[in-house]
This record gives sequence, C-alpha cells and structure tokens, in this order.
Amino acid sequence: MNKQDYKQQIIIPTLDHLSIEIPYTEAAVNLILLTAIAESDLYHLTQVGGGPALGLLQMEPSTEDSLWQHQLRRKRPGLAGLIDDLSVTKLGRKINLAGNPFYQVAMARTKYFANPSPLPNIGDIDGMSEYYKVIYNTVKGAADLERVRSIYKFKVLDQ
Repeated sequence: MNKQDYKQQIIIPTLDHLSIEIPYTEAAVNLILLTAIAESDLYHLTQVGGGPALGLLQMEPSTEDSLWQHQLRRKRPGLAGLIDDLSVTKLGRKINLAGNPFYQVAMARTKYFANPSPLPNIGDIDGMSEYYKVIYNTVKGAADLERVRSIYKFKVLDQ
C-alpha cells in the first residue's frame, strides 16, 4: 500500500475518530505509520515466516485480547465503543485484526496509549524508534533498532 494513502485515508481518519478518548497528535500519526512500515512494509497481512501476528500492524491476537480485557472493557469503555464502531463485528475480531485497517490502527494506538510514557517529539528519530521498539515490538521482538531509525528518518519524516 502507498504510505501517503495509508496515512491520509486510514491513519488520520481513524485517529481523528478516536480523538474523543485519545488526543490526536501528529506524533501519533507518525508513530503508527512507522509501526506499519517496520512491521509489514505496508504489505503483509500475516506474519512472514509464520506466527500469529496479523494485519499491516502485525498485532498478535493475544495482544488484542489483552487490550480488550485490561484496557478497553475495564478502563476505557468509551474508547471500546469507538473501536467497535470501526469493526466489522459480524466477521469477528480476528478478521478485523487481519483485514480491517481502521481497526488495526485503533488497536495499535490503544497499545501505545496504554503505556504511561509520553510520545516522543515528532522530529526525535531516536525517541520515536525506541518508543516503537520497546512498547510495540518489545525488547524481545525481532525489530532491528537501526533499521527502525532508518525507516523513521527516510520513510516517515521524508514525505
């Protein structure tokens, strides 16, 4: 998928929709774009080489379940309702996680928002890259921090 289309047609409208519950920021837009490029090259809907991760943002169903159980249902019912508005409920959450880009963005933003650390400044290449690596990919995740920095500098900031 073209990164500009993804940003303009998927990320921005989704984050705007969630802005009643989660503040909309350009940093959040860039962080979601970085995540999608780093995780799937804006191309893969299933994890390359096998594995449970799904969608352009490569979220695992267990992570999604945890977010629904511990964040959305218990702490953020308003946000849960906004995310439900984005889902194709008849198909089930796993299908939404794999093939519904609006739902994927909403769940990724929820994962980042659940972390109490503030988002780095939009121009902070190291900060954004490390934020993605630690919070989304996790310390044990496969993402290479140098590759992520390069993605942020040359594919996210250079638009």
